Amino acid sequence: MEVTRKGVLPVVGMLLLLLIVSFSFLLLKMQYSDFEGTVLKETNRENARGKLEVESIKNNVLTLKNSLNVNVLVESITIDHIECLSSPENLSTLGTYYISLNGCTASLHNVTAYPVIIKTANYYSSEFEIIIT
Repeated sequence: MEVTRKGVLPVVGMLLLLLIVSFSFLLLKMQYSDFEGTVLKETNRENARGKLEVESIKNNVLTLKNSLNVNVLVESITIDHIECLSSPENLSTLGTYYISLNGCTASLHNVTAYPVIIKTANYYSSEFEIIIT
């Protein structure tokens, strides 16, 4: 009885082809998912522009107006590169909120404009320039 290897080459070729197609599909899916996440973040950031506003900073209290129709979890507030929020603040929809800054404005001078950056868990990010009074 003689064993032939005539069927091995087409089987190996098909397996390699399936492997390449599967790998290509996974790469395209990962690239699409990454692109989709980036578009979602940018869309949320654009929708939030002008709807999450710093009204004032007085006596280490930041007055923040939320005009968004969603709950917002403020993760960080940075004033002139100083982190001012010790724990996340949850803002319900539509309203004015007073957030304690834990004394981080003590080293800042009054009547000077400082950059304020607010980052949230919902991908919203707002940047302001405000004078501390």
